[in-house]
Amino acid sequence: MYLIPKVTTTKQPVAALAHNHTCNLLQPYPVKVSHRKFERPRHGSLGFLPRKRAARHRGKAKSFPKDDASKPVHLTAFMGYKAGMTHVVRDLDRPGSKMHKKEIVEAVTIIETPPMVVVGVVGYVETPRGLRSLTTVWAEH
Repeated sequence: MYLIPKVTTTKQPVAALAHNHTCNLLQPYPVKVSHRKFERPRHGSLGFLPRKRAARHRGKAKSFPKDDASKPVHLTAFMGYKAGMTHVVRDLDRPGSKMHKKEIVEAVTIIETPPMVVVGVVGYVETPRGLRSLTTVWAEH
């Protein structure tokens, strides 16, 4: 009885010869195209990661300007949505600049604000750990 060795071939095509640093041999490797989404070289800001669906549809006001006690009660913030961008031509009023009293082109953001209805007012009090809500008054309508 004779033993005949079975010859098998890989189904993946051999693309090139890669240098193996461990044994200094040239070894073939299969064709593989990788999807490098999170590897170097980076072509984008890490501030936009992780890429996932927004947790809430509406935005959230995270900071408010300092309140001036000498002015009457007023709105400190309201909702708006970025609708797009455009440009405007305006006269620059900056003494000492080369472009003083000349027309310049600047980019502007268009913010759409939906109609608002006031449903209540919240009063805050200053504490050592920041602002705390004191009372809430709801509207009659």
